[in-house]
Amino acid sequence: MPDVVTVTLNPALDESGRVRRVVPEDKLRLEEVRIDPGGGGINVARNVHALGGEVLAFWSRGGPYGDRLAELLDGARLPHRSVRIAADTRHSLTVDEATSDHQYRFVLPGPRLTDDEQERWIQVIEGLDARILVLSGSLPPGVDPGFMGRLVRAAPRDCKVIVDAPGEGMRRALEAGVHLIKPNLRELEAIHGGSLEASEDIVRAARDLIHAGATRGVVVSLGAEGALCVTPDSHRPIPAPGVTEKSRVGAGDAAVAGLALATARGDDLHGAARLAVAAGSASVMQGGTSPARREDVERLLRTME
Repeated sequence: MPDVVTVTLNPALDESGRVRRVVPEDKLRLEEVRIDPGGGGINVARNVHALGGEVLAFWSRGGPYGDRLAELLDGARLPHRSVRIAADTRHSLTVDEATSDHQYRFVLPGPRLTDDEQERWIQVIEGLDARILVLSGSLPPGVDPGFMGRLVRAAPRDCKVIVDAPGEGMRRALEAGVHLIKPNLRELEAIHGGSLEASEDIVRAARDLIHAGATRGVVVSLGAEGALCVTPDSHRPIPAPGVTEKSRVGAGDAAVAGLALATARGDDLHGAARLAVAAGSASVMQGGTSPARREDVERLLRTME
């Protein structure tokens, strides 16, 4: 049994490159071009694998982009299983502007899943042998947000479900009851239904979800400031270590990988949140959507003690 199983309903073939300056109408010829497998759960799986954990990634595969993504996963020796779909797997583009260090992300919506394909996903989840299940990333266009709740309910009874999903998908997962969520501040505000400016407001909003039985813990991502770890009876800020940033793409997924792997190994939520912040910080040191390096994560953890 792997430490972690991830699910990516809407994966992507991530292309990235660099130009001197982004201007309208001109042909912008990218340099330093790279192609990586992407999408929330796949990025989580790549980071768990890089950190030394055993992982199995499930994902939606369609068309030539899906075939290319499979080749990249095979090349990275990442254990994975694909769920075949009729439409094409999506791709995305990230452009770094050299003159400003600004980063531009162009994300396509992705393929639509048929009713039969959605039912096939439910069957996959029902048949899992997993202790930790990570549902991460966006829903494909046209899929009802309630499908996220169905996935949570389909998980085996003794499986701990961790969710990192945007918008209504996160809310519907919470209605089904999950082990842990990792929203950023904007996502927590959307769930709460109002702005959360003070730290005590953030803690209160997170604890409301815990007391309602929606989740057992909340790790709120605060970007460069780190994270806030909230349990039923305690809360702790986890400051992020200072690092040299190359790319922010995939940093949140690296953090989820840290949460999932530490949870699988039996760490308490505070310990899991520390590994999450270290992994997320190590991730931004890499180019494109490359996973965090294990040696960087271990070094950053020592500075956080």
